[in-house]
Amino acid sequence: MLHQYKCALACDPSYKRQISWCDNQCSSAVVEYVGDFPAHISQHGNAKCTGEYIRSRPAVLENIKHEMKVKSHKPKKVYTTLQLHADLERDKPRNLKQLQNCGAVLKKESGTTSGFHTKMNVADKMQQLCSRVVDDPFVKGVFFVQGSCPSVVLYTDEQLIDLKRSCSADTAESLRSVMAVDRMFNLNSLFLTITVFKNRSVTRNKTQEPPVFLGSMFLHGDGNTEMYQTFFGHLSQKLANLHSTELRLDTAMLTGSDKELALVHALGTSFPGAKHLYCMIHCKGNVRQHLIDIGVSLETCERIVALLFGADGAILSADEETLDNILSTVMQSIHRNNLTVSEYMQKHIIPKVCTNCSLMWTDAWLGRSAWNNNSAESINHQLKLSVDWKPQRLTDLVAHLHDAVSLQYSNLRRSLFGQGDLQLVPLMCKHTHTHNTTVLRLCGICPGKPG
Repeated sequence: MLHQYKCALACDPSYKRQISWCDNQCSSAVVEYVGDFPAHISQHGNAKCTGEYIRSRPAVLENIKHEMKVKSHKPKKVYTTLQLHADLERDKPRNLKQLQNCGAVLKKESGTTSGFHTKMNVADKMQQLCSRVVDDPFVKGVFFVQGSCPSVVLYTDEQLIDLKRSCSADTAESLRSVMAVDRMFNLNSLFLTITVFKNRSVTRNKTQEPPVFLGSMFLHGDGNTEMYQTFFGHLSQKLANLHSTELRLDTAMLTGSDKELALVHALGTSFPGAKHLYCMIHCKGNVRQHLIDIGVSLETCERIVALLFGADGAILSADEETLDNILSTVMQSIHRNNLTVSEYMQKHIIPKVCTNCSLMWTDAWLGRSAWNNNSAESINHQLKLSVDWKPQRLTDLVAHLHDAVSLQYSNLRRSLFGQGDLQLVPLMCKHTHTHNTTVLRLCGICPGKPG
């Protein structure tokens, strides 16, 4: 039986095509054309550009998709490359817009688009995380509170153990660290609150300084006390439930943050035995800005700031008497210049300075320096650099944070046999292994015993 398929060119119906084939010859067909192919192919009616329409070859489109999907190149870079390296016109893309459209289609197919408009919304992503709580080593809890966005607690068991080992009150002074807390913005539509600590079991090879490690993390939509208590209450309970021959159940520790009241209040409620340090860099910036806002001259402003935060300022006082004398000088300077900042100083700044100085005197391991939250700020900067300062989808951000945690512990384990960027401190050198011994253990072979 003979079959025929007929069609006309959309832009010129007088040009027609007819395809004929027989049932017993499916591998062969006869193609016939009637009419003259138009000399100029017009754009469709909605096209914003003029000129002749030339359909791109499938090989060109596949090349574009490969460059953008596999090599993750930007449309502009792909367009430039193909334009410069293609010898024939038929091997070049039509225009930059064609590549931008192709990129948008690829993003839609993979579920990623610019900003937060994705194939799946936040609720869908949160539902995915809920299903992972049961057996995921990193997603430890998803919390729902009426009237608030769901929140997520993230950490591994290794992080929790190291957090307590480094920050609890019974830790050796040479290994002890402050649990610093900071809230991060612009990584997602949710806030990310991180805890960090210095792992003093190792030092960096180049700087000989202890590396900053990520502790537990919290994704949340609100920055109120109730929301923070959800996180810190969970963390406090988990730290108290740790059973180890090395760790007591005492959760008293030193915490540190900036002046965010809701965060500080939640820390005090969840860790009643903890002592809190305030970031003096933030305090210094707040004092300077407040004095400028009320019209204090620059000379007077800098003099007061130097009395409080300078090299010989209140924050580095050697004892209580010295601190009282400097604070008295500060208040006298304020009254002498008729500045209306006495209440602000007494309520917001002096208590924080006194608290930090008191802890500096009683906890000698802190050293004679003004405490700041640079550890958390450093991690903040590193995380944003690693995502190219672009907001991430919720599940992508969780995966990225897990990778960051896994990397820090991979580096830590490598220090046991003298590899990587970290090295053990003298107190921990008893745990050193040779590289060959480590490889044999990973292969299931016990060195020194017959195989």
